[in-house]
Amino acid sequence: MQVYQDSIALGKDDPNNLTAIDRRSGQEIYYRVTLQNAPIDKKLSLRCDWIDPRGTLARQNRWQTQRIDREVWPTYCRYQLNNAMMTGRWQVRMFMGDRLLDDATFTVKL
Repeated sequence: MQVYQDSIALGKDDPNNLTAIDRRSGQEIYYRVTLQNAPIDKKLSLRCDWIDPRGTLARQNRWQTQRIDREVWPTYCRYQLNNAMMTGRWQVRMFMGDRLLDDATFTVKL
Protein backbone atom coordinates (compact mmCIF):
# COMPACT_ATOMS: atom_id res chain seq x y z
CA MET A 1 0.00 0.00 0.00
CA GLN A 2 1.24 3.49 -0.81
CA VAL A 3 -0.09 7.02 -1.09
CA TYR A 4 -1.45 7.88 -4.50
CA GLN A 5 -2.33 11.53 -3.80
CA ASP A 6 -2.60 14.01 -0.93
CA SER A 7 -3.81 17.57 -0.40
CA ILE A 8 -4.49 20.25 2.20
CA ALA A 9 -7.90 21.86 1.80
CA LEU A 10 -10.61 23.78 3.64
CA GLY A 11 -13.27 21.18 3.01
CA LYS A 12 -13.67 17.47 2.56
CA ASP A 13 -14.59 17.94 -1.10
CA ASP A 14 -12.56 21.10 -1.80
CA PRO A 15 -10.51 20.47 -4.99
CA ASN A 16 -7.74 22.88 -3.96
CA ASN A 17 -4.36 21.92 -2.54
CA LEU A 18 -3.50 24.86 -0.30
CA THR A 19 -0.06 25.89 0.91
CA ALA A 20 -1.19 28.86 3.05
CA ILE A 21 -4.29 29.22 5.23
CA ASP A 22 -5.73 32.20 7.14
CA ARG A 23 -6.34 31.11 10.75
CA ARG A 24 -9.16 33.66 11.13
CA SER A 25 -11.38 31.82 8.66
CA GLY A 26 -12.67 29.55 11.45
CA GLN A 27 -12.87 26.65 9.00
CA GLU A 28 -11.44 23.17 9.30
CA ILE A 29 -8.24 22.14 7.57
CA TYR A 30 -8.58 18.79 5.85
CA TYR A 31 -5.59 16.61 5.09
CA ARG A 32 -6.90 14.29 2.40
CA VAL A 33 -4.92 11.21 1.43
CA THR A 34 -5.76 8.67 -1.25
CA LEU A 35 -4.24 5.25 -0.68
CA GLN A 36 -3.37 2.97 -3.57
CA ASN A 37 -3.33 -0.85 -3.30
CA ALA A 38 -5.35 -0.61 -0.09
CA PRO A 39 -6.10 -4.01 1.50
CA ILE A 40 -9.58 -5.11 0.40
CA ASP A 41 -11.97 -6.25 3.19
CA LYS A 42 -9.76 -4.76 5.92
CA LYS A 43 -10.18 -1.82 8.25
CA LEU A 44 -7.13 0.37 8.82
CA SER A 45 -6.25 2.10 12.10
CA LEU A 46 -4.87 5.52 11.12
CA ARG A 47 -3.53 8.56 12.93
CA CYS A 48 -2.64 12.13 12.02
CA ASP A 49 -0.19 14.25 13.99
CA TRP A 50 -0.50 18.02 13.52
CA ILE A 51 2.89 19.61 14.31
CA ASP A 52 3.09 23.35 15.03
CA PRO A 53 5.98 25.64 13.96
CA ARG A 54 7.87 24.90 17.21
CA GLY A 55 7.85 21.17 16.41
CA THR A 56 5.28 20.43 19.13
CA LEU A 57 2.40 18.02 18.67
CA ALA A 58 -0.61 20.36 18.63
CA ARG A 59 -3.33 17.81 17.88
CA GLN A 60 -3.68 14.13 17.11
CA ASN A 61 -6.53 12.39 15.28
CA ARG A 62 -7.08 8.62 15.53
CA TRP A 63 -9.68 6.68 13.59
CA GLN A 64 -10.47 3.40 11.92
CA THR A 65 -11.55 3.34 8.30
CA GLN A 66 -14.66 1.60 7.13
CA ARG A 67 -14.14 -1.82 5.58
CA ILE A 68 -12.13 -1.14 2.43
CA ASP A 69 -13.95 -2.19 -0.73
CA ARG A 70 -11.61 -0.90 -3.45
CA GLU A 71 -7.86 -0.65 -4.02
CA VAL A 72 -7.88 3.16 -4.30
CA TRP A 73 -9.19 4.39 -0.94
CA PRO A 74 -9.67 8.04 0.10
CA THR A 75 -9.37 9.06 3.75
CA TYR A 76 -8.77 12.29 5.66
CA CYS A 77 -8.13 13.92 9.01
CA ARG A 78 -9.00 17.46 10.08
CA TYR A 79 -8.09 20.30 12.42
CA GLN A 80 -10.27 23.28 13.37
CA LEU A 81 -8.67 26.66 12.62
CA ASN A 82 -8.87 29.29 15.37
CA ASN A 83 -7.37 32.66 16.28
CA ALA A 84 -5.07 31.08 18.88
CA MET A 85 -3.23 28.92 16.33
CA MET A 86 0.42 29.74 15.99
CA THR A 87 1.33 31.31 12.69
CA GLY A 88 4.13 29.83 10.65
CA ARG A 89 4.97 26.55 8.96
CA TRP A 90 2.96 23.53 10.13
CA GLN A 91 3.28 19.87 9.26
CA VAL A 92 0.71 17.07 9.27
CA ARG A 93 1.77 13.41 9.22
CA MET A 94 -0.47 10.40 8.57
CA PHE A 95 0.47 7.06 10.09
CA MET A 96 -0.79 3.50 10.00
CA GLY A 97 0.47 2.16 13.31
CA ASP A 98 4.09 3.35 13.49
CA ARG A 99 4.46 3.48 9.71
CA LEU A 100 4.50 6.98 8.23
CA LEU A 101 2.23 6.93 5.18
CA ASP A 102 2.59 10.54 4.11
CA ASP A 103 3.15 14.09 5.31
CA ALA A 104 2.51 17.62 4.12
CA THR A 105 3.43 21.15 5.13
CA PHE A 106 1.39 24.33 5.04
CA THR A 107 1.63 27.86 6.41
CA VAL A 108 -0.85 29.36 8.86
CA LYS A 109 -1.05 33.12 8.52
CA LEU A 110 -3.00 35.97 10.10
